[in-house]
Amino acid sequence: QFASSWTRRDWLKTGAAGFGQLALAAMAGKQAAAESGAPGSANLLHHPPRAKRIIFLFMWGGPSHVDLFDPKPMLNRHDGLAADLAAIRKIRVAIYEPAYSIIADPAKRTPQTRQSADHSLPYILARTLLKAVAAANAGCSRPGWGDLMLLPDDYAPSAIADPAIEDVIQRLDVIPGGNAYDSRYPEGIPTSVTLEHEQLGTLGGDLVMFPLGHARADQAETARLVDLKFERLVAGAVADPARLRTQVTLAGMPAASVANLYSFPINGIEAA
Repeated sequence: QFASSWTRRDWLKTGAAGFGQLALAAMAGKQAAAESGAPGSANLLHHPPRAKRIIFLFMWGGPSHVDLFDPKPMLNRHDGLAADLAAIRKIRVAIYEPAYSIIADPAKRTPQTRQSADHSLPYILARTLLKAVAAANAGCSRPGWGDLMLLPDDYAPSAIADPAIEDVIQRLDVIPGGNAYDSRYPEGIPTSVTLEHEQLGTLGGDLVMFPLGHARADQAETARLVDLKFERLVAGAVADPARLRTQVTLAGMPAASVANLYSFPINGIEAA
């Protein structure tokens, strides 16, 4: 009864994309062989083992979904759209599985902590929109991701408790895109955003497949934004963020240098 209530996708998602099931199959097979009583059967392997060590990185989820959005063409057609957030009646975002289950299920609409907000697409969207409003009011009618990227202060308790966040989330609908979206993942990151505007009507709705951050997007621009975010995250903690970024870049680094990868001074902390 338990197994019949799970789909194949459920099993794969819960088992770290199938790695858990590989281990389960190996253990169950070994146990079954041992119980058969055949001499030496408990040690049967499909090939002689050679690996002595394994590094397995299981990273549930991925980069912030909003950090992977490309600016939409309608932002170029409608300068100042973000300046009047009150005129936006509804924002509908369609995304794929497993993204919906991880960052957009109904429980994610009311985050209370930094950790829950960081895994809440409604919160991330609302916070990004509020930053766009602030940028527009400051005279920037076409803010880019360099202006809108979320930083630690955007997940502070005061930011999470901001009444304006709840107001925006009330106008947000995040829905599963269904098979038309799910079948396009992992080739791309299928997402669409549709706005209902008081004066302009329905805007957007185009399917985005390869946003910044995807291997088929603009790699140079992605690298520029990643470097920018790195430097902003470590600003204040180290004397020279750009130099630190170079220091922790693994490309071309000899093995002997990896041991000292994180050997750098942090402002206000004395070396042990």
